[in-house]
Amino acid sequence: WAHRSGLLPAKCDCSGGAEPADPLAANMQKGMRLNDGHITYLAVLAKKDAARRGFLSKKSSDNTKWHSKWFALLQNMLFYFESDSSSRPSGLYLLEGCVCDRAPSPKPSAKECLEKQYYFTVTFNHDNQKALELRTEDVKDCDEWVAAITQASYRNLATEHETLMQKYLHLIQIVETEKTVAKQLRQQIEDGEIEIERLKSEIGGLLKDNEKIQSNPEVPPSDDDTEIKKIKKVQSFLRGWICRRKWKTIIQD
Repeated sequence: WAHRSGLLPAKCDCSGGAEPADPLAANMQKGMRLNDGHITYLAVLAKKDAARRGFLSKKSSDNTKWHSKWFALLQNMLFYFESDSSSRPSGLYLLEGCVCDRAPSPKPSAKECLEKQYYFTVTFNHDNQKALELRTEDVKDCDEWVAAITQASYRNLATEHETLMQKYLHLIQIVETEKTVAKQLRQQIEDGEIEIERLKSEIGGLLKDNEKIQSNPEVPPSDDDTEIKKIKKVQSFLRGWICRRKWKTIIQD
């Protein structure tokens, strides 16, 4: 990781220097520059909004001593401070492409406390970057730190974002399809209602004609009138049949 910062310790508590094997991490390397102001701001943010924070014992660079530090995990950045009241971080590790695992507990030396400790390591994908060795006194705390660091990846966030976007677009497509279908159904219902009103009007006219014929039985209907009535009956039957078919289609849909 390229950086310009007087804050970062000379022993390089950032994963920096070598090109990572991961293409995504390589692209991030090229685009990321950290100066003192950036790190101070991010450190304040980490203390406030960290995904995980707390005291951990950190092994010294010469592998001889363990020092208690206060850590704060923000996205894919792991800050550590001298204490939880420190305003400025002592160092920063960039975790993209790292591997975090539980580690077996070594045999304690005569000088060390015999109290049970739980160890885990953060291994970076740079040849010149020493693995970060950490420990805690609680097994649950240890497992939760390992899980949090493992998930602290820009790649994971990008993948999760892409998955959520695909789901969102799929839901939008479903909603738009349902809107189109609903509009078509409303149009079919409106057309059906218009057809019903037209048929009602036609039936009313036929009933009036029938009443006139019944009120004047002495006037025999002509052949033309008889044929017209037959045609109208057939037309009425066909319209009724078409209307029933339309309603059946609407109900089935």
